[in-house]
Amino acid sequence: MIAAMSEVLILGRKRDTLEVVRALQDVGVVQLDPLEPTELPKAVLVGADAERKAQLERMLARTESALAALSASDIVPEPNRLRGADLSAMLETVGAQADVLSKERSELSNELSAIGSFGSLARTLADLSGSLGKGGRTVALGFNFADEDKARLEQNLKDAGLTYSLGHQPVAKGNAGVLAVRIQDAAAARTALSRSGLAETRFPGAFEGMSYTDASSRMEQRSRTAPEDLQSNNAHIERLKLESGGALAAARIELRDELSRLDAVGSSLAGKYGFALRGWVPDSNKSQLESALAPLKGQVVYSFAAAPEHHAGHVPVKLENNPIFRPFEMLIGLFAPPAYGSFDPTWVLAIFFPLFFGFIIGDIGLGLVSLSVALWMRSRANAGKSLEIDLMSITVPPDALGKVASILIWMAGWSIVWGFIYGEFFGTLGEHLGIFKFYADEPGLILSPLHRVDPGLALTMMNLALIPGIIQILYGWFLRFRLGMKHHDRKHMFEGLGMMLGLIGLILVAYGYRNPGSPSWIYVVAAICGLIFLACVVLSGVYLMLMEILSNGGNILSYLRLFAVGLSSAILANLATDLGWSLGQSLGAGGNVLFGILGVVVGIVVASIVHLIAIVFTIIGHVLQPLRLHYAEFFTKFGFYDESGRRYSPFARVSQKV
Repeated sequence: MIAAMSEVLILGRKRDTLEVVRALQDVGVVQLDPLEPTELPKAVLVGADAERKAQLERMLARTESALAALSASDIVPEPNRLRGADLSAMLETVGAQADVLSKERSELSNELSAIGSFGSLARTLADLSGSLGKGGRTVALGFNFADEDKARLEQNLKDAGLTYSLGHQPVAKGNAGVLAVRIQDAAAARTALSRSGLAETRFPGAFEGMSYTDASSRMEQRSRTAPEDLQSNNAHIERLKLESGGALAAARIELRDELSRLDAVGSSLAGKYGFALRGWVPDSNKSQLESALAPLKGQVVYSFAAAPEHHAGHVPVKLENNPIFRPFEMLIGLFAPPAYGSFDPTWVLAIFFPLFFGFIIGDIGLGLVSLSVALWMRSRANAGKSLEIDLMSITVPPDALGKVASILIWMAGWSIVWGFIYGEFFGTLGEHLGIFKFYADEPGLILSPLHRVDPGLALTMMNLALIPGIIQILYGWFLRFRLGMKHHDRKHMFEGLGMMLGLIGLILVAYGYRNPGSPSWIYVVAAICGLIFLACVVLSGVYLMLMEILSNGGNILSYLRLFAVGLSSAILANLATDLGWSLGQSLGAGGNVLFGILGVVVGIVVASIVHLIAIVFTIIGHVLQPLRLHYAEFFTKFGFYDESGRRYSPFARVSQKV
C-alpha cells in the first residue's frame, strides 16, 4: 500500500539553519523539497560557509581519488580512525602516497604489457638489425609486412633512388623486416614504407626512442625485475589500504554528509533573520521527526498538512507493505512508482505471480531444486555476500539477493503444491517409481487429482487458467471505477464500471453458449450488464469502449498461455525422465548386475542433462509470462501507467542509505 504522507513546514532563526538541517539529516525521514521564492529570497551560502563548502568539495575529490588509487572504493568505513585526526592533513598525506603508488603501478603494468606484446618482436628486430651491420651513419627501420608487400616496398625504394639493406624473418603473423638506410635518407625511407602501406615499428612507454638492440636488452632485463617491482608496489598499496582505507571511507561519508547539509540550505528560503524549509514525511514517521526537533524547541516551529490525494504527482511515494509482500516491491520498482492517492499492486503481484509460476512449472522435483537455490541465496544474503553472475556481468548486492530469494521461495513452494496436484516429480519419475497414479485402478501410492498432459483434461486446464484472468481483469476495471469515484473523475468512473459489467455480461454469454441448457437468468443478467455498459459508454464519453470490450475479452484469453506454457514444460520434463528411464531399463535388461548399475547411472545422467537443458532454455519464459500478464493485462486496466509518482527519498546521512 501507499503510505500516507504529510507536508511539513519548518520555520526558525537564520543562524540555526544548519543545526536544524543536521537534526533532519540525523532522523532521516523528511524528503526536502525546494521552496519557490515569493517575498523571501532563496538561501545562499556566503562568507565562511561558502568557503567551507569549496574546501569540503576539494577534500571529497581528494578522498575519492585516493580510494580509487588504492582500489578501495567499496571498503568498510572505520569512523573510529577519524577521531582526533586532522582530516585535511591526513587526506593530503595519504592522498600523495596513494598517487605515487598508483602512478608507479600504472607505469609497471604498462611496461609489462609492452614487454608481453613486443618482447618477441624486439628480439627479432634486434637480430635483424645486427645482421645488417652497425654504423654511426645508418639507421634501422623495423616493420611488419605480408609476403605480397615485399615487391611493392622494394619498387618504391628503387623509385626513391635509395641505397638500402633489407633483412626479414617470418614471425607469427607475416614477416618482421628491418630496413637499413643512411641517416640522411631516413625520411625518404619512411615515405617509401608509407606508400607501400607499411608503418615503422615503434615501442611504447619506457622503450620509446630506443634502438631495437637496446629495447630488446632492456625488455629482457625488465621481464625479470619488473614483476618483482610490481609485486612490491602492490604490497605497499595493500599496506596503505589496510592502514588508511577504512579512515578514507569514513571520511568520504562524513564529507558527503556535511556537503549534503550545506546543499540542503539551498532548499530553504531565508530573510534577514529567519529561514523556511518544506518537506514530506510519512505519517508513521511524524513522531520521529517531532522527537528530533524537540531539543530545538523555542528555536523552530513547524506544522503538518495532509498531502492531497487528487492529481498529487508532486507528492513522494513510499510503499508500506506487509513483510511477506515487501520483497515483491522490487518487481514494481522496475517502473516509476504509482501516483500518490492511486493503487499499489504489490500485494496482487505477490499473490498471483508465484501462483502462476507454480501453475506453469508444477513439478515437485523442480520445485525442490528451486527451493534449495533460494535457501542458498538467502544464506548468502544473510552473510552479507553479493552474487556474481559472470556470464551476464551482473552483481546482485546482498539486500536485493535476499529479496530475490524470498520471491523464489514462494515460487518454489507453489511449484511443489501444483506438483502434488499434477502428480509430477521430475516429470514422470514419480509415476515410474509408483508414487503417483492417475486412475483408481492403477498402481501407486497417491492418486493425482489432475493429470494435465491428459488430452481429456485439456478443457479443465484451460478453464483453470482462465479463472485468474477473469478475476484480475475484472478487478482491474473495478479499481478504475473505485479510483474514479475517489478522485471525482467522471470519465474513469463510468469507464471502469462499464467495462467491468460489460465483461461480466460477455463472460456470462460465453458460459451460456458453451453450456447449452443453462438457466435463463444468465442471459437476463448478461443483458442488464450490456445495457449498463452502453449507458456508461455514453456517460464516460469513451466510445472506444465498444471496441475495447472485445480486446479485453482477448486479454482474458491471454491467460491461456499459463496452460500452454505449462503443458510444454510438462511434456519436456516427461520426455527427459522417460528417455533416461528407458535407457536405464535397456542397459539393465539382461539381468547383469553391473549393467543394471550402469543403466541406473546412465539413465540418471541423461535425464538430468535433458532436464537441465529444458530448464535453461525455458525458465526465462516461465518467469516472464506470469510477469507479462500482470504488467500488460492487469496493470493497464486501473491506469498504473497513466500517472506516475516520484519515489520517496528522505534527506539522511549516507550511512543510513547504504
